[in-house]
Amino acid sequence: MQTFVAPMFSIDEGSLPSEIIGVSPLARIYYGQTEAGPRVIDGVLELPVHMVTDGTAGFIETWHATGNVTVVIRGSVAVAHDGQQLVCAGFVPRHGRWADAIRQAYAQGIALADELGYANIFRMWNMIGHINETNQDGLEVYRDFCVGRAEAFDVRKMIDGVPSATGIGSRGDGISFYFLATRSGRITNLENPNQVPAFEYPDDYGPRPPSFARASTIDGADKLFISGTASILGHRTMHVGNIEKQLETTRDNLQALLRASEDDERGWQLEHVKVYVRHSRDLETVRRFVEQNLPTPTPPVYMNVAICRSDLLVEIEGVARR
Repeated sequence: MQTFVAPMFSIDEGSLPSEIIGVSPLARIYYGQTEAGPRVIDGVLELPVHMVTDGTAGFIETWHATGNVTVVIRGSVAVAHDGQQLVCAGFVPRHGRWADAIRQAYAQGIALADELGYANIFRMWNMIGHINETNQDGLEVYRDFCVGRAEAFDVRKMIDGVPSATGIGSRGDGISFYFLATRSGRITNLENPNQVPAFEYPDDYGPRPPSFARASTIDGADKLFISGTASILGHRTMHVGNIEKQLETTRDNLQALLRASEDDERGWQLEHVKVYVRHSRDLETVRRFVEQNLPTPTPPVYMNVAICRSDLLVEIEGVARR
């Protein structure tokens, strides 16, 4: 039985990271000022996503390989894999209605991962332009997106449950997405006992509920992947309009997830967080709070973008290590 090797993860603000000796990049996600479909540069899969307005605030997220890398492009998606782990990236340009296009792109990426033998999907990111605006039928773009993603999952029949995910606003017009999968290692998806699972939300939140788990981990790996987390208890937004209280509830939800995932005496420690802030005026308040309450060995990264609910002011995701 193969031992799972977790993807090595690094973030570099402003320039390309130094490569780890003997290990090549599997994929790079460019959080910058442009959006485009996946591309291959010097043999490395890249996905540009429009998440900042100031170039100095951009950063590059690098997923490192554990072996030789193969890149496959099919339609609007591309995958990079090394025999053990896979990154799939895709981009859907702006549509009047999103569900059909998202279903097709997601289904294409999932089918390609399955075909290559990477059936264990454990983490997804979705950067959604105009997320709180409405489509041509008057349905919120995020809810329209959720319909397409859920329909793609219906086709795939996610036997082990839906993985952890982030669905966040972007500054572009389209929807960029990427996901991680592994060839071996059983996936465990986790829920926060203080929250209703997102996939069980009532109809108030759209025709299909958001399809994601609150966190995911993989047997044999010492990493916990925590979804975008916000000021929600049960299924309701808490402390509307109050950034300090929303930060406190978000912190408590992150800590609840770390406790819920503990299965031995070692526990978990956050090693990296990404922070999404709706209003630029709240950035310094959020920075102070995160530094004081969610210390990590690597510096957090901050993005001023819309959140999946119009009454949410901040969202935080993380990667934790035992």
